[in-house]
Amino acid sequence: MASESATVSTNVSYDDSSNTVTIYHLGNLDYSAKYAITVSSQVSDASGNRMLEDYSFSFTTANELSGTLSWSNPPPQGNRLQGVWSISENDIFAVGRVGTIIRSDGAAWTVMDSKTNLHLNAVWGSSSNNVYAVGQGGVIMHFNGTVWSLSHLDSEGLELWSIWGSSASDIFVGSDDKILHYNGSGWTEMALPIEARITSIWGFSSNEVYAADIAQKILRYDGTSWSVFKEFQGGDTLLWALWGMSGSDLYTGGYSIFGNDFLFHYDGSDWTLQDDVNETVSAIWGSSADNVYAVGYVGYIMHYDGSSWKDESRYRIDYRAINGTSANNIYVVGDFGIIDHNDGSGWQLQNGTYIWPLYDVLGFAENNIYAVGDMGVVLRYDGSLWGPPVFLDESRPNMGIAASAADSIYVVNCKDDQHGFDGGAIYKFDGANWTRKLDDPDICFTSVWASGDGNVFAVGYDESGDGYISRSEDSGENWGASSKLGRMEKPKYVSGSSKNNVIAVGRNGIAMQFNGDSWSEMDTGTSATINSVLVLSDSQAYATDENGLFISYDGNTDRVWTLIGRVANRPITKIWGTSGDDLFLVVNVDTTKNVGGNDLIVHYDGSSFSQTESIADQSILSAWGVSGDSIYFVGSFGIILHYER
Repeated sequence: MASESATVSTNVSYDDSSNTVTIYHLGNLDYSAKYAITVSSQVSDASGNRMLEDYSFSFTTANELSGTLSWSNPPPQGNRLQGVWSISENDIFAVGRVGTIIRSDGAAWTVMDSKTNLHLNAVWGSSSNNVYAVGQGGVIMHFNGTVWSLSHLDSEGLELWSIWGSSASDIFVGSDDKILHYNGSGWTEMALPIEARITSIWGFSSNEVYAADIAQKILRYDGTSWSVFKEFQGGDTLLWALWGMSGSDLYTGGYSIFGNDFLFHYDGSDWTLQDDVNETVSAIWGSSADNVYAVGYVGYIMHYDGSSWKDESRYRIDYRAINGTSANNIYVVGDFGIIDHNDGSGWQLQNGTYIWPLYDVLGFAENNIYAVGDMGVVLRYDGSLWGPPVFLDESRPNMGIAASAADSIYVVNCKDDQHGFDGGAIYKFDGANWTRKLDDPDICFTSVWASGDGNVFAVGYDESGDGYISRSEDSGENWGASSKLGRMEKPKYVSGSSKNNVIAVGRNGIAMQFNGDSWSEMDTGTSATINSVLVLSDSQAYATDENGLFISYDGNTDRVWTLIGRVANRPITKIWGTSGDDLFLVVNVDTTKNVGGNDLIVHYDGSSFSQTESIADQSILSAWGVSGDSIYFVGSFGIILHYER
């Protein structure tokens, strides 16, 4: 696969059931570039039948959106971290999804350019200028002290899960079906006595290395060959973690598909179940035989002091890895970019912030921006940090925010989940305090818009899903009775240019327009859910739907929308912009997030599109900009990204 004269590294997988070959790249393709793929006639099936001739096709990548995208919350980033390794107290590396690699000097973490967007599962290094990260697609990345580059690519593209080395010329990497070994000059595959998925590797010398197979087995390498060292019984045990001080002081842990989570200790003769550890164990590490930690899901931290295990669990966030240099320097990392550090006096969160979904964002300047979301939260950005969080009503998520001025900010919330329907409320911020102005147990509010003359419109729905509109004409102090919005079901968004031009959108492609006196249905040309609408003037409105359609309305009296184009075959969740030739759209690309698959930020200049991929592995749900050159994107698990042009 090549672009012009440049060859791109790829891996290939084949699905027997669907006769489908999947080719995926291991880094970012160039924008505005033509790529050609040729499947050689030398390719054959399992019976040796070859293709009659070569098969070739090509594609051209999208134009690149100029500018930079960076993390605003949480610092330094919010993608799941899968592995951590400490070179010294002042040099720590952590890796994770979407090619995330971050590095700390002991005081602050910074994001590194990993040169890949594949998920990374583990990291190990012998020195600050010799660090390896392994992960998806069989990729092994190497850091030489200056830059990251591709060191090796597994020929089968198998997932690489673990890495450990005794020196710079003796490194072991575990994968779905093999162990790779580096001898200082090249990578080779090692013979294994069983089919194994090597989830963790730990050792003490070049001739004493242990590996955990997810299917209940511990393997041992004696410098010559691998053998089965221990096989646990029961049939439902899944091993995830392995660590030890020596061959006679080993720990392994994991979980059971029947919920029997476990941790075993080996004392040189027997393996003993540690009864006090009863949650999933994903990683183990210690500074000595009397100072051992086992960490796992839902914020599980168990500490062994030489006599007993004590629970030091903190948050209901899954921990994925642990490593350190001493009892006074231990790092635990996991989901949502969480980094916990223990300096000997206790655990301290190094990237503490709100991590629940954020649904909307709005502001007035770079140092005065608000984001709202789950748990009834309101976060304010002062130009430096987001928070601390203010919780209006922890039982109802805040779904939308609008403002007519900095001292007239409105937030609407809605509770409709597996625990039941409890309507919503409307709050107002007067520059000093938040006050609940309306509580309606019958209407679940989803979006709000405010004009500059005291008119505020809030849309929502009742328990049956019918759409409703609520209106205040005195800056949110008093609200009239909610009225039904025609045929609309579950309104998604409302926007306007004045009190006489307001548009609400929702399910089944329905849009309703208010002209100052009454609401009328519009012809949108789509039957899909319309997720977002932006009204810039009486003759300029834009909307997007769940199937990737991008439509516009020019103010015609027939209320007919025009199709601009299909941006993608995925939902466009939000549109924001300053004018018709400076619009930004958020495309939810792939919720599975298997290979790349991050949301796209697409720009429309009035005639053509350009795009960039989100740096977050969570969904973007809303956007707002100080200007077209400074836009904030918020989404799942508290992510906030900042785009600067």
